[in-house]
Amino acid sequence: MAEKKRSVGLIVTTEIDGELVAILQVRGTFNPEKMKPESWPGACQVTVHGGCNTGENESDALMRETDEELGNDATDFIIPCLANAKIVFKAEDEKKAVTTTAMRVLNPDFLKAIRLHAGSGGIRLVSKDDLPKIQDLSKFDKTEGVIDRRVIAMFPDELEALKKALA
Repeated sequence: MAEKKRSVGLIVTTEIDGELVAILQVRGTFNPEKMKPESWPGACQVTVHGGCNTGENESDALMRETDEELGNDATDFIIPCLANAKIVFKAEDEKKAVTTTAMRVLNPDFLKAIRLHAGSGGIRLVSKDDLPKIQDLSKFDKTEGVIDRRVIAMFPDELEALKKALA
């Protein structure tokens, strides 16, 4: 029997000009790890997301993925906030297990420390006011993705986690 695929996600929130915002990552057009075009380019996803390696616990996977996707300097802002992190989404079936955590980084200079990986399409800040406008990404074409940059589209499970992170 194949090992269950485990993945972790992180939604980072911070306050800018008195408003709580979540930092989402926008999917790029090319995935350098797979050396193929990215699926659903232009879509928004949680700040950090990735798979757990064999034998790796969720905490270690989350820190590794944060380093890979945001860079070491951004991870330095996150480590002191881990004590206040909370799980905002958890799902498991026979084939996979997903855990998404949210945390608030009090210093918005965190944004200046982010060094996105080559496959990223950038970051997008969203607030509670944006939640009703977010569209279901599964209704978009997987190859074409989200071509209108004014549109925010996410998978329903990540949107559920985002709502809890901004609550």
